[in-house]
Amino acid sequence: MDPKICPADPNWIAFIHSNDIWISNLATKEEQRLTFVHKEHANVEEDPKSAGVATFVLQEEFDRYTGYWWCPAAEPTVGGGKILRILYEEND
Repeated sequence: MDPKICPADPNWIAFIHSNDIWISNLATKEEQRLTFVHKEHANVEEDPKSAGVATFVLQEEFDRYTGYWWCPAAEPTVGGGKILRILYEEND
């Protein structure tokens, strides 16, 4: 749910799966889970925790339907790589 392409590197996409944030590299097909608000096989319906998901009140009252944002610029590293960042809200 809520997929977003990274503005600093369009090879990366972030999305919400089972109320956690995941990233995927479109070129290599690598996937990685970024947040761990749930145990791997927990029942999401019984646990209200979430990362990157806007709360019901924010969706209904403020028309904000996302809970995470890519940083628009990458930070270069000494080795020639780059650091990509995501800001997100976590709810309990």
